[in-house]
Amino acid sequence: MRALIAFIVIAAAAVTLALVFRVNTGYVLFVASPYRVELSQNAFIIILVLAFVALYTLIRAGVRLAKLPEEVREGRRRRQFERFRSKQDAAVVALLEGRHGKARQFAQEALAIPQSSPVAALVGARAALETRDFAGATAMLERPDTHATNLAVPRLMLEAELALERGQPADALARLAELRREAGLHTAAQRLELRALTAAGRPAEIPALVDQLVRRKVTTPSRVNCCAQPRTRKRWQASRTTRPACARTGRACPTAIACSRRWRGPRRGASSRRAVIARRPTSWREASTGIGTRACC
Repeated sequence: MRALIAFIVIAAAAVTLALVFRVNTGYVLFVASPYRVELSQNAFIIILVLAFVALYTLIRAGVRLAKLPEEVREGRRRRQFERFRSKQDAAVVALLEGRHGKARQFAQEALAIPQSSPVAALVGARAALETRDFAGATAMLERPDTHATNLAVPRLMLEAELALERGQPADALARLAELRREAGLHTAAQRLELRALTAAGRPAEIPALVDQLVRRKVTTPSRVNCCAQPRTRKRWQASRTTRPACARTGRACPTAIACSRRWRGPRRGASSRRAVIARRPTSWREASTGIGTRACC
């Protein structure tokens, strides 16, 4: 149908031009002494149209040739970006699957591509941290491109967790303090700070942090206060002669020691001790000083 319509339009235009050219009997004269050129007006119109088309084609070809190097560079950058995105996506998927070695490999391949994003370095640092390759994680975090302003929060989180895994809670708390000044502490940062405070032996600062976690409904008092459950008399008597342990895990920890001291209290008569043990706390805050946390165990 389109071909038929196009044929009809072309035929009508040809007939129209033939009738116009037949009526037109004018001529065009070019004189440049001693030369003289005379053309019919119809031939002059045809030559003028062809010259315009040829000039337009030459100009378009010149502009296209001038833009060709830029288009080649843009296509190369686009292919590199697509290759980088595929490597970075593969690294993230491998990290979520728990294949930390593959995640590091894909992250390093992504970083090898020119003009790659520093997000791949953070993914590689997380994978190295999961495999306890602290040197590799440090190398990833020390890259200059990871110190961008928009990546300050994930970088400080990884640095704090790295310091905590290395047994340096003071450095972890320093990184978390910097994170607090930068963007405030979100839930994951507060949980990490809870671990760091417990490892640093600073139980006095834990209750306020536990209150915030409970208010945000990211945990429950029973999970946070693992050592705040009432003991029986047998456990209470055992805690006076043995090293205190967590009521949930059975492992010794500073939290269990603090809770044990809370429940023992000063020496008193047997009836008073039974009254203290039998009395159930009305709230998790009353049950302990807030020292007992899940993170310490």
